[in-house]
Amino acid sequence: MANILYKHKSHNCQKPENHPSVKKPASTHTSNIPQIRHIVRKQESKDLKKKPSTNTSITSCYKPIELKKKLSFSSPDLSIIEESFTVMSRRIIRNNKEEKYKVQTGMISQNVEAFVKKEYDLGRKVYEMFMMNAWRHRRKECENMKKNLKNTGTQIDNLNVQVIVLRNLLESERNRVANFVNQAAHSQVMLKESLRIQETLKTDIECKEVQIKKLTEALENSENERMNVHNELLTCNSEKYSWEQQLTKEREKLAKMTEERTNLWVELKIMEESCDQKEIQIVELNTEKKELEDQIVEIKDTNQICMNEAEGRLSVLQDDKILLEKELNTMKESNLQLIEEIAKLEEALDKKTKENFYLNKACQRNLSEVTHLQEELNKSWKLILFHFTFGLLKFSQIMGFPNLI
Repeated sequence: MANILYKHKSHNCQKPENHPSVKKPASTHTSNIPQIRHIVRKQESKDLKKKPSTNTSITSCYKPIELKKKLSFSSPDLSIIEESFTVMSRRIIRNNKEEKYKVQTGMISQNVEAFVKKEYDLGRKVYEMFMMNAWRHRRKECENMKKNLKNTGTQIDNLNVQVIVLRNLLESERNRVANFVNQAAHSQVMLKESLRIQETLKTDIECKEVQIKKLTEALENSENERMNVHNELLTCNSEKYSWEQQLTKEREKLAKMTEERTNLWVELKIMEESCDQKEIQIVELNTEKKELEDQIVEIKDTNQICMNEAEGRLSVLQDDKILLEKELNTMKESNLQLIEEIAKLEEALDKKTKENFYLNKACQRNLSEVTHLQEELNKSWKLILFHFTFGLLKFSQIMGFPNLI
């Protein structure tokens, strides 16, 4: 490619000597040409030391040289080259006028023509060298820009993939947050239900305690009645004993009276009457005794029935009380666990909201970087084209060659 471009330029630059547009340079002061050659050779040696090339083609002979800001020469060398080119251009214009005059008059010699050709060839070689170096440098810059474009494209693809992944993560986190919110609402509903059940259990316990108090009072009353009946029974027993003692005494008296019966018939009749009366009284007392004994048996039976019922009710109430206390303890433990789970869920919610906020920020930064890179790419292409065309125009104006563009 470089060889073809070199031939094309040389073919375009070489015109026939008799052509009217050819401007042949006259014999000028040649002190600037060795200086330019020395600067160019110096720059070539520096470039070869930095990056030794193995290619023997024309494209790898020289390092690229820019005419504007990105020149590989130092600033004093550039100033010397620009001054020499300006002096050369002025001299070439002046010599062209003199040459026209000499050609018209026919006073030019062959030695002068040879020297002018050499000087013209040297200027053309310097121009071609600068053009080739600028073209090579621009080609390398284009390759670097293509590589940078590929790298930026891969980076943009990676960033797009990251954005997609982050969006998916955001959606999953949002779904998880919604699930956590639903779980929190469900746990709150369960808490309310457990509190309501606890309140109902408390009311049931209070009712049971009131019933227990009533039953204990009834038990106390029944025990008091039993004690009263027992005391009455004791009194009846004491009376019975007294009546038995009296009966024994009366029997003794009867024995005495029988002994005295023979002697005291009148008294015996009286005593018989009294005995009959006393027997009637004894019968009555026996009947009363039997009735009292029956009443005592009935009272004992009723007391035993009441005691058994009270004991059964007390055992049932105690079992109910134990079960209710166990249920209360389990409900308290479950309430504590639910409160801890709610606190953990709230902490997880806060963490996830913070992570979502940071992820949104990172996405925004990546998008701003991508837009900034695209703007820089657009600007860099425009600047490269502008610098290249401006350099070519300036170089052609300095050298006095026809317009290349």
